Amino acid sequence: MPRWKLFLVFLFCQLIAGLIALRMAWAICTNPDRAWKLGVAYDRLANAAANDDEAQTVSSRAAKAQKDGKRWGCLLCKVLDWIDPDHCAKSVESVVDAQG
Repeated sequence: MPRWKLFLVFLFCQLIAGLIALRMAWAICTNPDRAWKLGVAYDRLANAAANDDEAQTVSSRAAKAQKDGKRWGCLLCKVLDWIDPDHCAKSVESVVDAQG
């Protein structure tokens, strides 16, 4: 695909990202389950941007890195588990469940 077309897609994505952020802010007040789903979508996008699988969250990637003793995984899981106990372990379980 030509770069100029990719740039147009990029601009469109920036517009959509702003609208999604507004939708998530509204959902936090009106529909927390929807807000959580949007948060997971952001998480998967971040993982794809980090050159990994778009179907996997950063949390599950961090849990695997923690298991392998990688410092970044240990640090991120420590922070995430402080916010939501056993978050990283639960994220790996949810990826396994989703994949069947």
